[in-house]
Amino acid sequence: MRVLLPIVFTTIALTATSCIKSRIARETTCNAPNIVHEPSNAGLAGRSPQEYAWQLFVFLNRPADKMHPGEADVEKTFCDASNGERDLVWESWALASASEGSSDYSEVFRLYGATPLPWGGWKRSDLKVPLSAGNTISSEDIGEENSNIFPIPPSNNEEVRFNRTAYEDIVNSNMYNSDFVQKAIDNAGTNADSFMQFNADPENGTSAKEVKAGWLEICPGATLAGIAACLDSHRYYWRVIWNGSVPHFWGLAAMHIMTKDLNDWFWADFIHEDCLDSAVNSSPCKDFAGFYQSPPVEHEPRPETWGTQWTYYRLNGTMRFFGDGVMDGQGPFLANRVLEKLPSDKKSSCMFCHGYASAARTLAGGPPSNGCKRVQLNVMDQCSGAGTGIPDEQKFKYPAQDVVPGKSPEFLYLKSSFDWSIITRAHSSNTLPRSFPDNNKLTH
Repeated sequence: MRVLLPIVFTTIALTATSCIKSRIARETTCNAPNIVHEPSNAGLAGRSPQEYAWQLFVFLNRPADKMHPGEADVEKTFCDASNGERDLVWESWALASASEGSSDYSEVFRLYGATPLPWGGWKRSDLKVPLSAGNTISSEDIGEENSNIFPIPPSNNEEVRFNRTAYEDIVNSNMYNSDFVQKAIDNAGTNADSFMQFNADPENGTSAKEVKAGWLEICPGATLAGIAACLDSHRYYWRVIWNGSVPHFWGLAAMHIMTKDLNDWFWADFIHEDCLDSAVNSSPCKDFAGFYQSPPVEHEPRPETWGTQWTYYRLNGTMRFFGDGVMDGQGPFLANRVLEKLPSDKKSSCMFCHGYASAARTLAGGPPSNGCKRVQLNVMDQCSGAGTGIPDEQKFKYPAQDVVPGKSPEFLYLKSSFDWSIITRAHSSNTLPRSFPDNNKLTH
C-alpha cells in the first residue's frame, strides 16, 4: 500500500525587511534542476565532486516511471517526491539485498543461484512488510503475487540496489551464482588480481551504479490518520509498512551512491542531519550514536532541496581515489555511522573498505574453510578493521610458505571491483541457504 501525504510547512508571519521575506520564500520553494536522464559524467565527477554528487541525488530521488524501472517519470520532478506515493528512481532499480536466510526477495542474488530475470521482469507488489527478526510474515501469508517485499533485512536495516548497467554486467558474466564466481576466480590468469569488471562508459550514460540505503523507524505509535502530527514525518523521506493492520513508518537515514564513472568508482555519501554528532543523541538516530561518523563536507541545506523533506539531508562526503576524503585527525576518512557501524575509535573510508572486496582461489584439498555463512566463498574480511589510504597488496597474495615457484599464481585473493555484494550475497546451485524453513516446499 502506498500512501500519499503532502508535506506541511508552517508559515511564519514576518515583519522584517523584504529581503528577509524573499529569502524565506526561496527556502520554502523547491527549485531543483529538472534532471531527466541518469547522470554519468567523469569530467564533473573528477573536478567538481560535490556538484556531481548532488546531480546524482536529485535524479535518483525523483519519482520513477511506473512502466520503465530505472527511468524518471518526465511528468514529475525531484520536487514531487512525496512520501509513500510511489517508487523513486533508485527504488525501482534491481534489489540486491534481502537474500538472507529465509528470504528470497533479492532480484539479483536468488536462491540456488538461479538466473535473474530480464531487467524489469520482476514480480513486485505494493504490499510492504518489515523483515525483522521475530516480526515476519510468511510467504504463504503473502502469496506468490506479492513476492517482492519492502527490504529491511534482519538486524541491519539496509537496502542495496543496482542500476540496469550494473545488473546486466552481473547477469551477463554469471556473477549472480557463487559457483560461477568461484570458477571465474579459479580460472583467472596467474597474474590476475581481479575477476570482475563493471561497465564504465560515462560518455554514453552507461556507467554501472549502486545505491546502499539505511532506514530507521520514525514516529513510533503513529497512525496513518495522525501521521501528519509527527514532526519527523515532514523531515524524512519515509515509507509506511504494515504488520497486520498496524502501520510502521521507516525514514531514510543514509544513502550511499557508487558510480563507475571513474577508474576506482565515484563515491558519494549522504546522511540525515539527525545522525550527525550535534543531534544524534536526541534523535531517531540515537541507536547509532556510538558509531564513528566522519565530519560532513556540507552543514547547511542545499538550495536544490528547499521546500522538501530533502532539506534535512547533508552531503557527508565524496571520494574519487584512494586517499581522497575528509581530513579527520590522522588522515582522510569517509564513514557513515548508519551504514558502516564502525566503533567510534575505528576510522575508515568507503574506498579502503571496498578495496578489500575479494575472494580466494580454491586451494588444494578443497575450498577454504572460512567461507561466508551465506555463500561457499572464502571472502577476505577487512571491513571490521580501520584505515585509510591504499589497501595492503600483500594481503591479497599467497603466503610465502605456500608459494610453489613457477606454479603458484601471484594473488590468492582476487578483487571483485570494489563490490561486496557479489561475494557475500550470491548463492550456490548445490547448497540450500542455512536456516531456510520448509525446504520441501521449494523448487529449483
